[in-house]
Amino acid sequence: MPPNCNKNKRLNNNAIVNFPSTYRSIKLEHTPSTNSYASNYILKHNFDQAHVFHTNVQTEGRARNGKSWISEPHKNLLFSLVVNFEFPLEKRFYISKAVALGLKDYLDSLSVQEVKIKWPNDILVRNEKIAGILIENSIAGDQIQTAIIGVGLNVNQFSFPEFERKATSLFKVTELILDFEEVLDDVVQSILHRLNQLSEVDTIDHDYHNALYGKGKRMNFDHKGENFSATIEKVDVDGLLWLRSPSGTLAYDLNSLVFKD
Repeated sequence: MPPNCNKNKRLNNNAIVNFPSTYRSIKLEHTPSTNSYASNYILKHNFDQAHVFHTNVQTEGRARNGKSWISEPHKNLLFSLVVNFEFPLEKRFYISKAVALGLKDYLDSLSVQEVKIKWPNDILVRNEKIAGILIENSIAGDQIQTAIIGVGLNVNQFSFPEFERKATSLFKVTELILDFEEVLDDVVQSILHRLNQLSEVDTIDHDYHNALYGKGKRMNFDHKGENFSATIEKVDVDGLLWLRSPSGTLAYDLNSLVFKD
């Protein structure tokens, strides 16, 4: 079934990064993966304005490290925001920080309590997962030219399978059945607002670390099969998580470290 192209929507654009003032919303009845659809779409189409590809039915949703994103059909919001802009490759993790803050800002606007950003790409409410992020960049030289920002947000689902970490949804934390189109527009607006702050990395860093799950606390981890406890210090420009333990302070990448809490 062909995608349903909705009318352009105005953004509140106080742009520092030079995003267009409108985005195009393309609804997919179903798709294996919105990120995969977006990736194929941009190979065949030239466009300047931001695009959002969204669905409520995703059959092969992808998460970090080849894992799957599992979502009950017609209950949750799954979308990919595509933005064209030049951004230094060496600062690419700031895109992830900005997107995570955009999601947190949206949840804050609903008066949701205890919202935290769990490194590297999850949003938690009361220690339960409500959203995940998967960002894939198109690179030329030392610059990012296009970012495909995949987001899965649990909206109206009220029961979940047993995951490694318990899941929750907007319905469970607000007791409201929410309209997908309204949620989508509010979330995209919130993310774009934060992306437009990318030249203000001090602001991004400050807000991100204030919301960082476990910061300043002693947590349990697994590093290549070895269990240990350490205190979370920060997430640096490369996206490395710095941990302090009695043996010293070390940085870990997102492919080698697993939270045990």
